[in-house]
Amino acid sequence: MPLFDEFGDRAKLAELPKEYFCDIDMRRGGPWSSLGEAQLMTLKPGTPATAHLVITDDPAKAKEATLEILFKSEGNTEAPAITLNGQTLQELKSTPAKASFTLTLSSAALKSALKRGTNDFTFTSAASVTVTSLSVRVVP
Repeated sequence: MPLFDEFGDRAKLAELPKEYFCDIDMRRGGPWSSLGEAQLMTLKPGTPATAHLVITDDPAKAKEATLEILFKSEGNTEAPAITLNGQTLQELKSTPAKASFTLTLSSAALKSALKRGTNDFTFTSAASVTVTSLSVRVVP
């Protein structure tokens, strides 16, 4: 079975695109994700909150890295300020939807801010918003 061959072959697996999901459950802090209301992180106005994402690829050597963060909000809310490993993320593309919005970024600055291992995303919001999903797609 070809799929199982890829899982058993580290060289083949290293060449495949991967999507890393963040555990944003503030009660645990582990690096693994599961979906559900318990996994949401509500940002309080003016109070920084951090989520951690473990990446096993080397983003600096990747062809492409893409960040996607989904938020749930009440009304028209401005996107929070976001730092990644101490570097402010800029030029995030915002896509609004009913009672939510999505921020995406795919740039050289993102690749240089990401690292192999634990990545710290710190959010500071002017309004109360909820982070519902955070993921990074890495194309080796």
